[in-house]
Amino acid sequence: MAATAIARIDIQTGNAVRKLQQLGKASKNLALKVGGAASKIGGLQGVLGRLALAETGRRMVSMAATFKQTELRLKLLSQEHGEFAKAQELAARAGKKFGLGQTEALQGITDIYARLRPLGTSLKDIESTYVGFNTVAKLSGVNAMQASAAFTQLAQALGSGRLQGDEFRSIAEQVPGLLTAVAEETGKSVGELKAFASQGKLTSDILIKALKKVEKDGAGKIASIMKDDPTQKFKNLQNAIETLSIVIGNDLLPAVTPIIEAMTKVVVIATKLPGPIKTAGAAVIGFGAAFLIAAPV
Repeated sequence: MAATAIARIDIQTGNAVRKLQQLGKASKNLALKVGGAASKIGGLQGVLGRLALAETGRRMVSMAATFKQTELRLKLLSQEHGEFAKAQELAARAGKKFGLGQTEALQGITDIYARLRPLGTSLKDIESTYVGFNTVAKLSGVNAMQASAAFTQLAQALGSGRLQGDEFRSIAEQVPGLLTAVAEETGKSVGELKAFASQGKLTSDILIKALKKVEKDGAGKIASIMKDDPTQKFKNLQNAIETLSIVIGNDLLPAVTPIIEAMTKVVVIATKLPGPIKTAGAAVIGFGAAFLIAAPV
């Protein structure tokens, strides 16, 4: 009986050892799998890093190109009067005063300059128009999208010489504070302005005078609003990122431009190739792009 008990113990011990060995192998396999997964995750991080870097570079170059394009447009518009530098300074002042991004401020000044300068409006009056409008928009609590749409309508009205019709209705809905300023300038009530405008009497001169008054009267209030507005903190960060992107993008642009031009020529040539060759070329490009993205860091 003692021998039988010892045999049973040996068998049980052997089974336990085998189970421990199996557990060890399983643990080793699991470790290998975990290691492989970690390696794949690391590789995925490398791919995602490349894609993020490429997208960041593309955005920077795009921002810089847009800013350069707007600058070029303003330069062409102002060269007859020799006011390019002054117009740039005006955009910089307006951007700082109202917490706007470089491109946003430059685009606004360029648009209003294009409308008013050919009509003989001075750069000073153009500044008063832009600053006055943005002042009344800020004081009215108008959001950026509404202000942009209303300013487009105002610029069109000033370019045509009068505010009426759809342009009047749009401004009345989006920036009602502007009508209050116009009412004070004309001596009419806000309710009477619609009929006044429909008669073609709400001229550019009246609008500019009203905006000049807003510019003067609201100057002290804007600084306080900008300081107390919590959303402006986020806008300031956005503006800083835009400025940095334009600076870096300007450095990248000269290097990227020849590459883009060469790629454009290749694409133009490719569009003229027979169908089967296009298909084969697309496959090669696809494999090449996949290889470059997935290549080890």
